[in-house]
Amino acid sequence: MVLEQSDLVREAVRMYMDEDVSARQIAATLDVPRKRVSQALRDAGIVLPDRGRGRRRNNRRLQGPGGLLELLRELYVGERMTCKAIGALLGMSESTVRSRLVEHGIALRTKGRCNREDRRDPSPEVVSDLYVKAMMTADRVALAAGTNRVAVLRTAHSFGFPVRPRASAPGSKDGCTLLVEALYTDPQVSAVLRRHGVDKVPPFGPIWARFPEPVPLTRDLVTELYEGCGVALAHIELLTGQPAETVRQHLARWGVALRARGGSCPFLRRLSAEGTAFPRVSNAVEDDGLPRSGCLDVLEH
Repeated sequence: MVLEQSDLVREAVRMYMDEDVSARQIAATLDVPRKRVSQALRDAGIVLPDRGRGRRRNNRRLQGPGGLLELLRELYVGERMTCKAIGALLGMSESTVRSRLVEHGIALRTKGRCNREDRRDPSPEVVSDLYVKAMMTADRVALAAGTNRVAVLRTAHSFGFPVRPRASAPGSKDGCTLLVEALYTDPQVSAVLRRHGVDKVPPFGPIWARFPEPVPLTRDLVTELYEGCGVALAHIELLTGQPAETVRQHLARWGVALRARGGSCPFLRRLSAEGTAFPRVSNAVEDDGLPRSGCLDVLEH
């Protein structure tokens, strides 16, 4: 049956506005050319977006406690689920979930090797129980938690747990290093941070919590820390909130030669040589049972 233009306009508007159906889907349902549907919607005063940018959404379905917007906020922001996991739960593609988040002003988290927010690190409770209290090595904790040594130490440091030197005797509580304090109190590092207006942020949680807005990486700041102060990429992450991989990519883009892997970085060697200038604690857990701030025993350039 061939629809009159007036009937097509009325039916297209109803489906587009009330049923939240796209122009392409309306055309397929009514068996009419898509251009004719688009023209019918325009005749009704509906402003259509450019092809490829998606249609205007019916905001009514996004309102109220059960709306899609609130659900996305709860899952993505509150529960910190990934777009892929949300898509599987809601029957959407990952790209559709990301598009909806952007459409409604929800800031996306970073992805891939430069990820800040979705790192698969063990929970602080696991690290506290196994590494701090049970005095297991980071390697054994990683094996038990199904992760790797770097993730264990990153969690330990991010939450202010004391980190033992790798060469320490099993079960030893001696020699734990206060790395964050050492970084902030080191004359060279503190001078660079002051010069570039970088504030001190104590360790109390993961990188995204400590630095909701990471410190912008400028060439002068990064090269002064890396080459001048001799800190490691992971140390710059601790000072700026920028992932170590992001720091690495910036240095490569600026043509800065990276140090070879293995061994302590110049910053740690310098502090070890100075002895008393390297803040240390004698006990991993104080009398009140609360863990104290410690170091990430980084052994990379």
